Amino acid sequence: MKQVHYLDTLAVAKMLEKHGFSRENSEGLTQCLADVVSTTLEHQARHMVMKPQQEIVVQQMMSEISSVKKDMVLLQKTEFSTLRNETEKQALEISQVKDMLQDEIIKISGKITLDINLERGRALEAHAENEKKLQQLHNKIEMEVAHLRTTYEQYRNDVFKYAAGTVLTCAGLCLGIIRMWSH
Repeated sequence: MKQVHYLDTLAVAKMLEKHGFSRENSEGLTQCLADVVSTTLEHQARHMVMKPQQEIVVQQMMSEISSVKKDMVLLQKTEFSTLRNETEKQALEISQVKDMLQDEIIKISGKITLDINLERGRALEAHAENEKKLQQLHNKIEMEVAHLRTTYEQYRNDVFKYAAGTVLTCAGLCLGIIRMWSH
């Protein structure tokens, strides 16, 4: 394998000699610099990506991104479908609860109407009973008043009889006394 030098070692050695280095020192130092450059380039070659490799990696990443996009779209559709199904289930449950509440309201309304009608019937019966008692009391009062009037009429007639009898008796006595004095 032929080694490619990226450093002009002869020019570096000559420059070092020109600045006072010995030939051996300049060659040694130049060799060290060449080794450092070669090691650095080998390290970069091992760890750095070349343009064709980079394009392959980019294509692979684009493929993976596309796959992830498809997965996300599928997941989104699945999640949307699941969410829609859950929403429909909840709407159905809400509808059922609403129907149950309406049934309960109708039942309670019917019970309240029945209770109101029963209370109205009881109130009407109580009112009729009170009216009946009031009528009986009114009739009793009327009978008592009529009885008192009858008794009053009797006593009045008796008073008139006794008064008339007393007046006639007094008149008869007066006539008797007048006759006696006149004779």
